[in-house]
Amino acid sequence: MSDYPRVLYHTAIKRPRNIFGKLIEGAEPVHDGDLANPNYPTPNAPESAHGVKGRSMGEHLIPQHHYRTMTVVKYFDNNVVDEEASKIEEERLTTEGWVRHPDLLKEEYDEE
Repeated sequence: MSDYPRVLYHTAIKRPRNIFGKLIEGAEPVHDGDLANPNYPTPNAPESAHGVKGRSMGEHLIPQHHYRTMTVVKYFDNNVVDEEASKIEEERLTTEGWVRHPDLLKEEYDEE
């Protein structure tokens, strides 16, 4: 059985900046991760009362994770998984802060 494809996770929380690109002191962090349930919006009021972060869609809110996901896999020309190339790609992404499970994420911000 193959270890790939595998999903990796990366923190996707940004600090708000002003129009000059400087950090806004005391501003609440912005979640910029994957949508939790894109096809299942919930009413805005109950979710925001519980501190759920997400994208506002009119009167509804789509919850948003604090991380992005990426599938890691490399294939040979015949669509068979290339284990060695996939492992090298995973090691490269690990140096960029990607991890195998959301619990391993550090509470840090993207500075992009």
